[in-house]
Amino acid sequence: MNSDAVLYYKERAKEYEKIYSKSERQSDLLIAEQILQNTFADHDVFEIACGPGYWTEKISATAKNILATDINDAVIEVAKSKRYSRVKVHFQTADIFSLTNITKHESLFGGFI
Repeated sequence: MNSDAVLYYKERAKEYEKIYSKSERQSDLLIAEQILQNTFADHDVFEIACGPGYWTEKISATAKNILATDINDAVIEVAKSKRYSRVKVHFQTADIFSLTNITKHESLFGGFI
């Protein structure tokens, strides 16, 4: 992956989710959340490029399990700090362009990747 992009997201790890707080986006985000929760209900989900876990948190409300991956440890640390009440969420540092040894999952999710 492009090292400039990796550095960009590393430096923005703690502020990245501010894009989701804009009032004009709330209705669309709620619709997306409901679609994702319905789509992944009771599924084992493999998530690529999880970032700081915004969508991981939403999907975790209905999924069975989630393996959330990202190339960047800084964003994974932000994602790990959240509460995932319904399911077990496991995190792994991984480059989506060179994945190895990933177990099979019935669902794949990549938000804005």
